[in-house]
Amino acid sequence: SSFMVKVQAFFRFIFFEKLPLTVAKNVFQKENYQNLQDIPNDYVLKSLKNYFWDLSETYSDWFALNARNAGGMVIFIDNSSKAGIISNGISGPSTGLPVTIIFTNPVVINGKISGNVRMFFASDFTLGNFGDSDGLIMFMSNGEMKIKAAIKNGFLSSDKNIIIANQAFYGQAQVKGNFETKGTIHYSDAVLKAPGFTVPKGMN
Repeated sequence: SSFMVKVQAFFRFIFFEKLPLTVAKNVFQKENYQNLQDIPNDYVLKSLKNYFWDLSETYSDWFALNARNAGGMVIFIDNSSKAGIISNGISGPSTGLPVTIIFTNPVVINGKISGNVRMFFASDFTLGNFGDSDGLIMFMSNGEMKIKAAIKNGFLSSDKNIIIANQAFYGQAQVKGNFETKGTIHYSDAVLKAPGFTVPKGMN
């Protein structure tokens, strides 16, 4: 059965006014990241390197991003030219620090996300149903968030609304607007307990 939690204005005034949910603008400004390398043509990322990816220069929507060796590093993605990507896998490290991936514009990701991955979205974000997301996953969005795939260990944050399809979600979520799900919710604090899964400065 459908389950919806509507946050009333009075409650939002008491609670969420004290809990900043907006990811700061400087997170989405390229100049704030040092030594950004162009994304390699094979999408296999090396350790100890930060990357810049202009999606307007990606000639195929179908790719596999291998960030297994990029723990603790940043991939800054300018997707102003492309609102949807199709991937046969976005893979973060299997252990240790997560890779951080930043999107500057609304995006739909149709592909499985695995490993330890932290993602910040400047606007709306949709994760398509292309396989369960396993590993430790953090999604933080300044827009509406739609999750259509199952997530085994996640932390979700939206400055607007969160909508989860008829899937299982294991983790924690914070939302300024409405939270809606047709699936099942299971508590897990695994993400926030893991090293490197911090939130941007100014947030709780």
